[in-house]
Amino acid sequence: MPSSSRFGALATSALAFLRRHDWLAFLLQQVLVFILAFVLLQGARLLTGKSIHGGKDMMGPVEFVAMLVLFSAMMGVSVWVYREVAGPKAPALGLVPGVRRLGHYLVGLALGLAVAGWPLFVSLASGEMRVTETLFSRFEATGILGMLALGTVTLTANSIVEEVTSRAVPFQLFRHRALLFRLLVPALLFAALHLADEPFRLGAFYSRTLAGIVFGLAYLLTRDIWLASGLHTGTNQAVLLASGKWHMGALFLASGERFGSAWADSVSWTLLALGLGWMLSRRHGGARAPRAERVAGGVEAAAGV
Repeated sequence: MPSSSRFGALATSALAFLRRHDWLAFLLQQVLVFILAFVLLQGARLLTGKSIHGGKDMMGPVEFVAMLVLFSAMMGVSVWVYREVAGPKAPALGLVPGVRRLGHYLVGLALGLAVAGWPLFVSLASGEMRVTETLFSRFEATGILGMLALGTVTLTANSIVEEVTSRAVPFQLFRHRALLFRLLVPALLFAALHLADEPFRLGAFYSRTLAGIVFGLAYLLTRDIWLASGLHTGTNQAVLLASGKWHMGALFLASGERFGSAWADSVSWTLLALGLGWMLSRRHGGARAPRAERVAGGVEAAAGV
């Protein structure tokens, strides 16, 4: 048998195996995403001496291009694995933007900022924390615009990519699984991946797992990534708001003790998960999507996204 025929037969057998074992397809997708992230981030560090993981260093042109290449590659590989494993007739992932989905994103952005940021706002209002420096006192007008633009692009792009790779793809790969499996498995892996650059803390792990469940419920509720992406962006913005990381979207630097640091995040995400779960249960899974969403879904199905 020619080598090309043997390779084709092997590829066909591998795809058939992955279709029978969807969890292996998910692990393959996650491993490929991790390898891409490791190679490109290490490459950027070798070229520039800077680390852009987690916004540790401010990005220059090379790091910014590396970030865009990384995000594009992570999304491309994830969509490719999904299309190959799920087949051409698989449901769309819900990636194509639209007016209604912009509304989803903006609602999620406001909700994520409120849910993750209220302890900071309470601390500032009560005087437990105080602002020591602001973006506006540190930079001139052009610098402020540049920092805001860089932070907005970075946070938005990061959230969209993570919702594609950690929500849309596994949720559709696992579409025949029980709801609890679809929600819990990607959320646990989402929380575990954050341990790559920080020590294990039970409270933080629990909150991130809950956040992953909330993002998953948002995806199921809207059938697209945009509400979840908005929630994700708003959450990250709330975390960075008072951090002094100007290039990541911080508006000020604050000192002092944050209100409810031991319990606020866990309680907030638990309540939001219960609320979204109730909304999802009210739909009974049988309501038809609005016409605009069905049209968008048809476009996505034709494009495979």
